[in-house]
Amino acid sequence: MRPELSAVLRAGNGLFTREQLLAIADHNVLDRAVARGSVVRLLPRVYTTPASALDPRIRVRAALVFAGPDAALSHLSAAPIWRIRVPDSQHVHVLTPRSADHRTTEFVVVHRYPSAELPRELIAYSGGLPAVRPAPSLVDCWAVLDRGHRRDVVITAVRNGRVSPEDICALAAQRPLLRGRRELIELAEQLRAGAHSELEIFGLRRVFDHPSLPRPHRQFLMVVDGSRYVLDLAWPELKLAVELDGAAYHGSRAQRERDVRRDAALATRGWQVIRVTYARITSDPEGVRRDLATIIAARRNQISA
Repeated sequence: MRPELSAVLRAGNGLFTREQLLAIADHNVLDRAVARGSVVRLLPRVYTTPASALDPRIRVRAALVFAGPDAALSHLSAAPIWRIRVPDSQHVHVLTPRSADHRTTEFVVVHRYPSAELPRELIAYSGGLPAVRPAPSLVDCWAVLDRGHRRDVVITAVRNGRVSPEDICALAAQRPLLRGRRELIELAEQLRAGAHSELEIFGLRRVFDHPSLPRPHRQFLMVVDGSRYVLDLAWPELKLAVELDGAAYHGSRAQRERDVRRDAALATRGWQVIRVTYARITSDPEGVRRDLATIIAARRNQISA
């Protein structure tokens, strides 16, 4: 490889632009290198080596170089920066000011902000990369994901403490044209009320938030011998808890053993734990509610005896 090419590749940590090379060499140097295959055009006016062309990190940086110095990662490309789990994407999403000239091309999806500059408070840096902050990037993801993925992405991000339901509601309220906005606000309100999964949302709506049952505490914290346990639903005055076992429940022996130890620890404090499966609560919510009402009545009699 020509010394000029090696120099710009080192300076750009594996990437260079046509302008950077032409500042130190004739354009024929680049043309011949491309013809020989020693460098490849990754994006318009952005080049790398063949060995780096499929490296996701190189492609992310190339997208930012292509989009210009005022661009930032957004949507499905910003969310992973903040450890928000989203489906893998073959594209790199970038947000640019309205005044930028770049358009969506090849593997780069360009989104335009409605003003001439990106607000400083919208962007943060991680590992040297500019990215839209967690809450707005999550709302952006909602707009581009299908219904099969977007709810789980939001629920998981809130459960893992990456964003708050309050921030989601506030941002959605500012975007009247957001696709699925009403559903997102409703989901955020349910998460703010204490739900941590689709099963909890369904159960709270169809089973536990019912006038025939006393209102439970959601995500109730218990500490037993120094171990912290968060109960899905609890009636502390009855020392009664309900754990909602999702569709993937019992996926591992280790999980089953943790559940057994958890229930045994709570039993040492006089607590009864009722486990309700995904299949039961979705196929027979009325039956679950009747059984729980019977159990609550029995616990009241035990406590008062």
